[in-house]
Formats: sequence, C-alpha cells, structure tokens
Amino acid sequence: PETSPVVSSEAQPPPPGSAVPGVAFDQAPGGAVVQGMEIVVKFKDDRKVKDIVDAFWKDQVSARAKFDAFKASRPEFASLKLDRVTYSNELVLVHDGGAPAATRLAAMREMAAKLKSVSDVSYAEPNMTAQPGGQ
Repeated sequence: PETSPVVSSEAQPPPPGSAVPGVAFDQAPGGAVVQGMEIVVKFKDDRKVKDIVDAFWKDQVSARAKFDAFKASRPEFASLKLDRVTYSNELVLVHDGGAPAATRLAAMREMAAKLKSVSDVSYAEPNMTAQPGGQ
C-alpha cells in the first residue's frame, strides 16, 4: 500500500495574514494603481551620451548630474530626469515630478513624440509602467 509522505509543519505555507515579508508589499491598499511612463531613448551616435552611460555604472549620482548638464542645452529633454541606462547605451528617462501626477502621463506621451522627431535621436519609445499605490 502507498503511504502519503509526511510533511513537517515547517514545510506548510504560512497561515493567511502572516505572509513572508515582501511577497505582497507592492499591493496598494484599496488596489489603487497609477499608470506611469518612462521613455527609452537611443541616440544615433552613442558618443553624445557616452560619458553619461559610462558614469552611470560607476556613480549614478554623477551620471544624473551629467545628464542634467546635457539637457540644459537640449530643451526637448526638459521635465525629464535620468532613471537608468541600459547595456545598449539607451537612456531611460522619467518625468522629473514637476507636474501634477494626473497630467504626467499625457505630458510624457507628448515628450516621447517630440523626442522621436529630433534629428540625432534614433528612437524614443514610451514604456508604460504600473506603479502600485502611486509610488
């Protein structure tokens, strides 16, 4: 006859309400989710942003300062801040928070469209992100 394996109490899932820390940490009370957007930008000539990309892997604060200096002469990057870079030398940009949250998504769509038309930008693709709890 087959016997069922003995399962110790240590292998049992935790009782409801005592979940492992971090499992449901991103669930917002009431299920509120704010739609956010980032813009992934690739330049035709990576040398224009090479110092920003290289700095990011060593010192993110320095890279963000370099991006701020870069965008000072590029009005099409106003209201954007550097979130991160990719291994493909793309800049991932997010809204700087200067506009009300309710208007940011529309503003980001408009900025992505403007960036697509800039002559030295290869592409500027919007990337929608869900931000639980509006964080």
